[in-house]
Amino acid sequence: MVKNLYSKAMEVYSVQVEYTGQRPSEDWKNHTLWSTFEGARRGLKEERDGILQDKTWLKNENCIEIDEEDHFCAGDDDESYEITIIKETVHE
Repeated sequence: MVKNLYSKAMEVYSVQVEYTGQRPSEDWKNHTLWSTFEGARRGLKEERDGILQDKTWLKNENCIEIDEEDHFCAGDDDESYEITIIKETVHE
């Protein structure tokens, strides 16, 4: 019997950042994979802090909709950012 070396699956955590601007052409998404949930939470915090440092007006409590360890969402009438952590299965 031949063992399939590529069938081994593992779980990783994806920190997904989505930006929505005034025009659809400005929209973008990116993600970073982490091997642990703790690492993903640190990654989300770094992304969140970077956005709030660059876009200081989003620090207004009326602009921040969700601010949790595994989900962040902030925006105004012109743009919005959403960061989530998603558990994904990948194959080695």
